[in-house]
Amino acid sequence: MAPELPLHDQPEPGSPPRLVAFVRDWSLDRASTAELTAISARLRELDAELLVLSKAGAWSFTRDREIVFCDRLAGDVATAAMLYGVRPDAEAVFVIDGRNVVRFAHRPEEPLTASLLEALDTAGEALAARDRLTRLERVLFTRREWTVTSLVVGCTMVFVGRSVDHRAVRMDDARGAVVEKLGERLERRRFARGTGPVATCVASTSRGAITPCAPIGAALTIVPRETAARIEVPRVIPPVSPRSTTKPT
Repeated sequence: MAPELPLHDQPEPGSPPRLVAFVRDWSLDRASTAELTAISARLRELDAELLVLSKAGAWSFTRDREIVFCDRLAGDVATAAMLYGVRPDAEAVFVIDGRNVVRFAHRPEEPLTASLLEALDTAGEALAARDRLTRLERVLFTRREWTVTSLVVGCTMVFVGRSVDHRAVRMDDARGAVVEKLGERLERRRFARGTGPVATCVASTSRGAITPCAPIGAALTIVPRETAARIEVPRVIPPVSPRSTTKPT
């Protein structure tokens, strides 16, 4: 669970996801109007909130109201940083869902290598991938859960991933990461309903895997770990004895 911030109201269950950023030298006065406008637009698109904490104070960005300055003492920011495990004068980013659960945490040794707007832009790219899903795939992710996943992908790609010079490649990775996670959830749901591919052989990390669904009396097949793959098992039809035409005596 995310620690309670002393300079911002604790979100109630079901509230929008939140991006909490500790950026040492960030200030509303230093940010350009274009940057602030773009941040607000991205937050409306994602239906998310942003809380920025710095040496100058704390600012809250929400989708339905203007930027709010949290007029508290600098000691409150230091307390919040301590609660989140952020070292003094260090920077960090967190993604917190509507249930106040921390879904992403990044506490680098050095200052953040990208801007919050870049992370929100990447999250917006990941969010747009939802429009290309089928109706069945969409039911596995609610809109809010998809937003949280997009924020996690955006922060991972921008703050943890490759250099910002590879932005175009990173956008493809962001979309692929979301779709891959969706595919894993869809596969688990299919297995739970009994409609998944039961003939899949998954190799163990410490030993060979035994071939499933072998016919009765067949030899045991051991698949080496390094060569294990999807195995197509033929359908086994039990033999049927022909009906006797001889009348009993």
